[in-house]
Amino acid sequence: GIIRDITERKQAEEALRESEQSLRSITQIAKDAIIMIDYRGNICFWNPAAEEMFGYSEQEAMGKELHLLLAPSRYHDAYKKGFAAFKDTGKGPAVGRTLELMGMRKDGTEFPTELSLSAIKRGEGWYGVGIVRDITERKLMQERLENINRLFLTLGPDLMENIDRIIHAAKDILDGALVTYSRLEGGRLSILSTAPGEEAFTVSEGLDSYIYNELISRDAREPLVVKDLRKTPYAETQPEIVKYRLVSFAGYPVERHE
Repeated sequence: GIIRDITERKQAEEALRESEQSLRSITQIAKDAIIMIDYRGNICFWNPAAEEMFGYSEQEAMGKELHLLLAPSRYHDAYKKGFAAFKDTGKGPAVGRTLELMGMRKDGTEFPTELSLSAIKRGEGWYGVGIVRDITERKLMQERLENINRLFLTLGPDLMENIDRIIHAAKDILDGALVTYSRLEGGRLSILSTAPGEEAFTVSEGLDSYIYNELISRDAREPLVVKDLRKTPYAETQPEIVKYRLVSFAGYPVERHE
């Protein structure tokens, strides 16, 4: 009976080690930050994604009080109240939920995060496991979509004024160095741009020196994308490519109906 008990215990210990190794392997490659705190609120697990997200190495983070290290000071009072109950019961307003909160990097900058928190009972008390996702890009995309919707809801009857507003909005939304609206009509290329202080102008000669002419003149109604303008003839013939240090170009032709 004793030998069997020892064998079963060793098998259980080996299974536990293998399980822990598998879990650690998963957390090492996870893109989200995975952080564990002990019953005192101190960090006891810190994966590579957490290091990349917050800027602290594992050595710097381990043993530190999580909320004082990673949360803006305006959250600290609420954390102290909530954690007092959590460490004894494993329950709290954030447990089992997904919340959007601001995190704070090592350099002091704040960024939006999505936090999912669960509780684990261990010998000394309740531990918390948080999965943190940086949602900066998602928030930026939401803001851009809201700006687009707001823009189109406020367009007026003046066509050129609308076009001017759209290309300036596109510059902000796409974070482009320069956005233009060009129209080819009667052998003349009219160009309206977002360049500061630049008035709209019309070109009647040397149209082939402008990439806008190529975009509009093609039969294909599909995007024109050039990854490196510097390798094209336009780098020498189109002044704004040099003036604004443009590297890439993306354009789409549209048909204007009166």
